[in-house]
Amino acid sequence: FIVPINKDRIMCPNKEVVVDCGVDISPDGIYDFFGSNSTSRRNAYPYVNRTGTTPVRLDNVCSFKTFYNDVTLEACAVGCKGNNKVIRRWTTLDWCNGNVYECTQIIKSIDSEGPTFLVNDETVSTNPWGCTADFWMPEVWELHDNCDHHPTITVKAADIVHGLTVT
Repeated sequence: FIVPINKDRIMCPNKEVVVDCGVDISPDGIYDFFGSNSTSRRNAYPYVNRTGTTPVRLDNVCSFKTFYNDVTLEACAVGCKGNNKVIRRWTTLDWCNGNVYECTQIIKSIDSEGPTFLVNDETVSTNPWGCTADFWMPEVWELHDNCDHHPTITVKAADIVHGLTVT
C-alpha cells in the first residue's frame, strides 16, 4: 500500500545558500559542506516534509525524479576571484501523475577570509629629521588567499600619516 505524497509536502531546497568559495556546489557537495543533518538536506535537495521525521530527499522517493540546471554569475569585477552566485533551477517530475514542480535556488560562493602574507622580522629605524626611512621590503615567503590560487602582492608607498600599504 503506497500513500501518495501531497504536493504541499514537496519542499524546495532553501531559497538561498551561502558557502565558502572553492566548495563543491553540487547538491552532494552542499550536503557535505553543511554536514549530515536535516539542515543539509534542506540546503541541498528538494525534499519531502514528513511530520515528525527528518526531511527525505525527494529523489529517493519512489516515482519522483529531480534534476537541476545552473547559471553561474560572477559576483564582482575581474580579480575578485572565487566570489559568484549560481541560480539553480530545480525541476521535479512525479512519474505517477505527470505533475512537474519547479523552484529556484540562489547559491552564493563567497570569500570570507582575507589574504595573508608572512615575511621575516624586519626592524626599520626612521630618519630623526623627517620621520621617514628607506628600506628593502623583505621577501614574502608565504602568500595565501582563500579563493585565489595564484595571489600576487604589490607594495605601494603611502603618506606619512598612514604608513605602508600592502595590497
